[in-house]
Amino acid sequence: MHRIKGTMDGAMYHQILDLKHLNLYTPRRVGPFMAVDSTNNILVSFRCHGPPIRFTSVRFSELRYVANEIDRIQATLVVIHTANLQKLDPENSMFYSNWFCLQIDTVLRAMFKGLSVKMLDAWEMTLAHHLPHDLYPPQAIIKNMVNVILSYICPAGKI
Repeated sequence: MHRIKGTMDGAMYHQILDLKHLNLYTPRRVGPFMAVDSTNNILVSFRCHGPPIRFTSVRFSELRYVANEIDRIQATLVVIHTANLQKLDPENSMFYSNWFCLQIDTVLRAMFKGLSVKMLDAWEMTLAHHLPHDLYPPQAIIKNMVNVILSYICPAGKI
């Protein structure tokens, strides 16, 4: 079984993969959400991660650290989604800058250097694409990200 757990990235991957979505009757912004592809043995789940989060309408009792959940799964491949560029309109520019995001991205890469994790280079993927930048990239970019993740899970010659 291939499990893809994630925060909003996991939720976006639901939209791209051809999966059967299970209705768990959970809050839209918190999850958990779950979708399956029985033919290819794929399970994608999403749950709001622990702080920091950008919204405040989540009860503390609903938060779960994804790290605690993957610790329980044997032979886990961890893929870190790096920062990506965001549109800088007047509203977002007051609280966000790509320069600050680049600094955080540099620290993130240094923190995980030498560990057994894969990096999904969202920064380069959004920078190189002709579509506009956004906190949640357009579907074409998300599809490319899913393809990279699947190449980590099922590398060529291993099928």
